[in-house]
Amino acid sequence: MTSTISLSALAIILVLYIGITSCSTVKVNLRDDPPSQPKEWPTQWYAVVARNGSSQDGKNVSGLQALQKWYDWSIRSLRVECSQDGITSTFIANNYDAWLFNVLNKQCIYVHLPVTAVKPDWMVGGEYIGEKVIAGTPSWGWRKLDHLYYQSKFDTKPTFVYTPLDNKGFRNDEVYGLFDTSGFNQSKVFVLPSFCPVPFSTIEDAANDGGMKKKIRVKRQPPPIPNRGPYDPLGCFTL
Repeated sequence: MTSTISLSALAIILVLYIGITSCSTVKVNLRDDPPSQPKEWPTQWYAVVARNGSSQDGKNVSGLQALQKWYDWSIRSLRVECSQDGITSTFIANNYDAWLFNVLNKQCIYVHLPVTAVKPDWMVGGEYIGEKVIAGTPSWGWRKLDHLYYQSKFDTKPTFVYTPLDNKGFRNDEVYGLFDTSGFNQSKVFVLPSFCPVPFSTIEDAANDGGMKKKIRVKRQPPPIPNRGPYDPLGCFTL
């Protein structure tokens, strides 16, 4: 299991990052002309993100949530740890299979997803919408299918993502305080805890095989996107 960072530590990282980018006096030559398209994501990265979300009518709000994200397109996997009020829920997806769990109470649920994690080039083809300062960082922005995406003029790393509709029906603002592409050990990041169910069951069938039982892996019928439960007490990923 990968190590986690406390909510207070995440907040400190974000505050320091914003302060450094806002107050730095180092002169950097920035391109005045934006690229025609945003830079594709690398196939693997780690990020620390601050997220605010609300329902479409604005009546329900998530409050500030601190996220850690691990993305690896080479194995179609994404891990997100969401922390709020000292509680952390974890989401791990591999292709269309996903799990929501809480390490403290050892509650976990399996979910079948309608889509995989987004591709590294998911914002390519967007319309350029101009410049904006995100947490002190001058950034270029694009719009695609009502999604907004900003990347830094310093190093083209993402600084802000607006999602108009997530699986909860929420719209979300995400500010990227850290985007690390140095790599991580995927065998540790995407391992499931032992208390999580597997998406397959094993059936023993002894029909007409000379008495030798053969094992068949059968896909379990997963539940729909679940309501809030002990696996996600604060509703980071569920309603």
